[in-house]
Amino acid sequence: MKRTFPFVSLIGVLLLFGSFAAAQSFQVTSTNQNFVVTPGSTIPFSANYNIDEITDTGAEMCGFQFQYSHDTSLLEIDPAGFPTTLGAVAALNGGTGPDFIDGQIVGSGFTIGIVFSFTFDAPLAFNSVTPVLRIDYETIPGALNGITNDIVTQIFMSNDLGSPIIDNIMSDCAGGALPLNGQPFDITFMPPPPLVFEISSPDQSLVATGPNGGSVSFGADFSLIQGGDPADLTATQGFQFAYRHDPVYLQVTSIDEGSALAALDGGSGAEYFDGTIFPDGFTVGCIYDFQGAETITFDTSQEIVGISYSSVPGAFNGVDDAVDTALTLASDLGSPPVDPVIVVGNGIAIFASGFTVNLSIQPNPPFTLVAVDQTASFSPTTGEGSFTASFTLQENPDNPTFPTDTQGFSFGVAHDSSLLTATLCDSAAVLDDLDAGNGASFFDCNLFVGGVTFGCVYSFAGTELIQFVAATELVTASYDTVAAALAGETDDVTTILDITNTLGTPPVVAIVVVDSQASAMFGQDGTITLTPGGGFQRGDVNVDGTVNIGDPISLLAFLFTGGSVNCMLSSDVNDDNQVNIGDPIYLLGFLFTAGAEPPAPFGSCGADPTPGALGCDDFDSAACP
Repeated sequence: MKRTFPFVSLIGVLLLFGSFAAAQSFQVTSTNQNFVVTPGSTIPFSANYNIDEITDTGAEMCGFQFQYSHDTSLLEIDPAGFPTTLGAVAALNGGTGPDFIDGQIVGSGFTIGIVFSFTFDAPLAFNSVTPVLRIDYETIPGALNGITNDIVTQIFMSNDLGSPIIDNIMSDCAGGALPLNGQPFDITFMPPPPLVFEISSPDQSLVATGPNGGSVSFGADFSLIQGGDPADLTATQGFQFAYRHDPVYLQVTSIDEGSALAALDGGSGAEYFDGTIFPDGFTVGCIYDFQGAETITFDTSQEIVGISYSSVPGAFNGVDDAVDTALTLASDLGSPPVDPVIVVGNGIAIFASGFTVNLSIQPNPPFTLVAVDQTASFSPTTGEGSFTASFTLQENPDNPTFPTDTQGFSFGVAHDSSLLTATLCDSAAVLDDLDAGNGASFFDCNLFVGGVTFGCVYSFAGTELIQFVAATELVTASYDTVAAALAGETDDVTTILDITNTLGTPPVVAIVVVDSQASAMFGQDGTITLTPGGGFQRGDVNVDGTVNIGDPISLLAFLFTGGSVNCMLSSDVNDDNQVNIGDPIYLLGFLFTAGAEPPAPFGSCGADPTPGALGCDDFDSAACP
């Protein structure tokens, strides 16, 4: 454990073993820095202090002390993390640092004293420029407002700080005090040029899924655009920035180049791209081309970085309401901290502004509505096809009131109108069976160019209730393909049925009604795979476009008198992946004794929703109604 005492006395202990010596001479240096002022903001920056022996004897030292001052009307020292050792000093004692360190922010600057080891067995040589200390500074709020010319301020070694005053010396391991001089360095603040760069990412609404409040995984694509006067449009050479998140809820899982960078160097990407993940944020830096040959002009918004996030395990456990959180531009992440800057010609760093990204995360909702994935066929010649989509509802078993009595629901489902047209919407058996087969007191569905909306109240008197212990078909919607979009298409086309809150006037929201209150519903979108050809109608054994007495006769002939069929799938009437005596019996029952309707696809052609070993060598598309 490090011990801290007034460091004047500690250096004095070293001096008891020797005297002032002048055989060697040392100096402290730091690098000049330039910053472009962003109107209305402060500028944080770090100064790394180095020590090197200018007499080059390679002498080993056991400690040092010095002081530096600054203009207090422009700058102040950030006390967080002060003081921070660097390099070989920080690596002492296996990385725990020196045995003694004491630093004070005092008056117009700071003082520092360090003894590497109380036993003097860990000396350091300073025969090259060696980083020893980092001090974090920040401009005084308002001090740079309205500047029109460069302001240069100097940070310099002083000799009047501390009580008693701290000398600027190195100490050898025999206690000798050696001269330690300090070089001043300049910090230049430049007025903002007529350039405005903006970093942004869209706001998002998310729903956690799974047990214990659920979890979320999502991506945030950060884009850059240059605003201001179009006449000032400037090619950029690189950038750096950082964003912070709330570590209670979120964590960064990966950092990737955005599409604007991936296109560089013939698709190889930027020459330098690096991202660092922190518990509460990330930093990223990029140089497109070390030679400056490749640049990007952001006259339109272009994606530069993709960040993947996931929720902290258990973060939403016991949380009932939506969590509103944000991703915010940061200027204090990294070591040294990464400022939000864009690099333009000749290496000039322009400060960028960053918009806050608002996130609303709904913990695992009590109910999940699923648009069931399915495959449907269309004619590759005409592009015509049709299918009926199923929507199921299930209560989350983790819901504290499971199983819960529900009173109604509403939701909307959007589709791609360039591929699909909604033709019909209907209730499913669970609703049709209400009120002794009379159905729900209120059921309404509406067809739009780009979607369908549903709304239902089981009983105005509140006497009809439904529990959704298992996934239960709630409603259906039928669709036709847009023929012109698929005519001549020979490959599968996929599209999404998207559970949404944006359809209708006013918009129909996705909710389940419990105790006359809206309860959250998670909508799981469905993937519809449109496949060219390969469709059939179950039960149409003789492939004439209708299902009637001729079909079981054809099937019996195939089974017992040497007849033939062209499509085994259409002959598998009961959909058990076999063709046998059970199939004509099933079909005769449907036709003459009020038996069950053959499974899908029936009534129109479609792909097999339960694919197996049976095939369909030839089903005439002209027979598809």
